[in-house]
Amino acid sequence: MFCSKCGQPNKPDALVCENCGSELIQAPQPPWASQAPSAPQPPWGSQTPWAPQAPFCRQEDNLQPIFQPIFKPLDTSEGAYHSEVTYAAAAPAASNDRFRTNDRGPARSHKALWIVLASIIIVFALIGGMGFAFRRQIMKTVTPEQYLQLSIAQTFAGSFEKGPDFIDFSKFAGKAVSHAFSVDADEGSAEGTLMYDSENEKALLNISAGDKTTKYNDNTIFISPDMIAFSLPDLIKDTNFLSIDPATFTEDCRASGWTEGAAMPDLQTYIHMMFGKGGSDAGNKEISSVFKDLLNDIGKKTEFSSDGSVQEEISGKQMKLDVMSYTIPEYEVNDFYHSYISGVRDGYMGKIDSMTAGSLTQQQKDQMDSAFDQIDGITFEDDFVIHFYIDMDGNVRKINVEDITVTSDDLNSPEFTLGFEMVFGDGVRPADDITAVFSMEAEGDTAEIVLTSKTSVADGIHKNQFVLSLNGDEDGTLAEIELDSETSLADGIYSSSITLSGGSDNDPKAFSAAFDLTWDKNDVSGENLEIQVTVKNEGDVALELTVKGALLDNEKETSLSDATLEVTDQTGTSTMINFSYGITLIDPSSITVDTSDCISLFEYEPFLQNMASGNTQL
Repeated sequence: MFCSKCGQPNKPDALVCENCGSELIQAPQPPWASQAPSAPQPPWGSQTPWAPQAPFCRQEDNLQPIFQPIFKPLDTSEGAYHSEVTYAAAAPAASNDRFRTNDRGPARSHKALWIVLASIIIVFALIGGMGFAFRRQIMKTVTPEQYLQLSIAQTFAGSFEKGPDFIDFSKFAGKAVSHAFSVDADEGSAEGTLMYDSENEKALLNISAGDKTTKYNDNTIFISPDMIAFSLPDLIKDTNFLSIDPATFTEDCRASGWTEGAAMPDLQTYIHMMFGKGGSDAGNKEISSVFKDLLNDIGKKTEFSSDGSVQEEISGKQMKLDVMSYTIPEYEVNDFYHSYISGVRDGYMGKIDSMTAGSLTQQQKDQMDSAFDQIDGITFEDDFVIHFYIDMDGNVRKINVEDITVTSDDLNSPEFTLGFEMVFGDGVRPADDITAVFSMEAEGDTAEIVLTSKTSVADGIHKNQFVLSLNGDEDGTLAEIELDSETSLADGIYSSSITLSGGSDNDPKAFSAAFDLTWDKNDVSGENLEIQVTVKNEGDVALELTVKGALLDNEKETSLSDATLEVTDQTGTSTMINFSYGITLIDPSSITVDTSDCISLFEYEPFLQNMASGNTQL
């Protein structure tokens, strides 16, 4: 058997070429063999006529090229094949064409499959791109209320961009800290520390103070809801500490005859309040809870509508705006208002009662009840309708509340009408430029409260302007307050400038105050802070204040040392004060005192003798 690749003769039963290793193909027997083979059977059986196979030919004669380089013409004559051409067995005789497999069929099928897949991907990409491009229009059409809520969030997102921080005191919030201070002036001096822990409700003050002739050193006061202990070593020498039990303070005062002490409100409640806890906090939570519940309830009864488009002028530009509205029925408005006033009344009265430890007289309580009754006597006569005007970019450009007529049970109070409108600027960040107008009309007279807010950032300088004015329809601007601020942080130097001014059309320069601060954070070796404050009255300087010192701020401490305060009044007289202040994070366990040598104030003999003598002053 000869190899069809290299021509090497091999054994008749060999499977691969001994020379090149190619697979050997057994050739069919020729017709002139000693024993002719039987005719092959077709795959479906012998019933269908079957044409005999073509006579055997050489393997080389039965090869056809399936790839031909485009730069070389196809030459199929014997001996003309080139190495660039790949060969495959030629198809059987014509009579067997219907049983022949197309060698290029799978390649074409795969190519078609890739074309189909690519087309599907392109179609989905186009659909996705169009959906993203028109997502606002789709949402506005399909879910307009969700579109409005998204527009409101988008309008206010990133507004009022925060400028650079001067000092971040949040690192001390809710943690145990120590305040160290000192003051030295011509009249006297003082120095000390105040350690404070709001979480565990305890504080320890140690202070020494005096003037040029007398000084009291190491005065200590420890405060907690369970005990107040104080030490005055220069005044009380027979014990280290005197103590008071806040829980029984009122009863102890009555028993000792100290009437002024007995009249004081609940001391323990005041101590809780000093640490940000207690009855006042509970009252605020009650009011907040009532308001939250009412908002959730009224939100379920609010009616939404999409009211088409209008042309409006915003900041001097004509804009096409979509209008979407919420309507709260008049009876729901009144239910909400009266329920809220009732909740505020209960929470406020409970808060006041707790703060005063029940010391309010009945007359004082009646006066507060009467005030709440007048507020609760107000009735709204119209539905509450609020319109939102949204531009084509999905930003809210105007909010308008339809006028509401308000009446009162008090016959002396006239009927009046309330209105509200807020207009946003035409910039990329609409909330950086806001004008809000709250109007009230009664008996033909109109008054407006106008608030304008402008925010901008350019070249690292953050600018804010707030103007609040009260205007009358005939009297012009009755009062106006303006606050302007600029802050920046460049090359480690923090700068802040704040100006507050107020006046009216009749007196535009009633008062003004200017505040300027510069802090070089890079300088940690000496004086790096300067503050200038100037107060003017009717245009004339009434007070000037200058602060200089070394300011340090890190993760655990903020301090101002070697500081001076110079105050100059309108006569030109100056006063100089030297001071320092620092706040540092501390271990809460360090806030403690040794009360092993301690006597209760109400068991202290000098105090009892003083009370027995009729001297009720401590």
